[in-house]
Amino acid sequence: MPHPTGPAPTQPFPDLAVSLGRLRLPNPIMVASGTFGYAREMNGFLDLARLGGIVPKTITPPAADRERALADHRDSLGTAQLDRTRQ
Repeated sequence: MPHPTGPAPTQPFPDLAVSLGRLRLPNPIMVASGTFGYAREMNGFLDLARLGGIVPKTITPPAADRERALADHRDSLGTAQLDRTRQ
């Protein structure tokens, strides 16, 4: 049976690799541990090697880094000014 839109493509699949900082993933398809379990449970349903990545449970940074990140977040939302007026 012919391909519905013409001849079957002879080109290889496009490169879907993505970079997140220093991390390079083979493709942008990622699953999260909360909805995907710990990945072992899904092994029978799909080939895990075809995923771009598995997002694990959150890793909490040290307290100083958390405070800095929270301050940056407030600044980005424009709420830092509100916090200063309450003091």
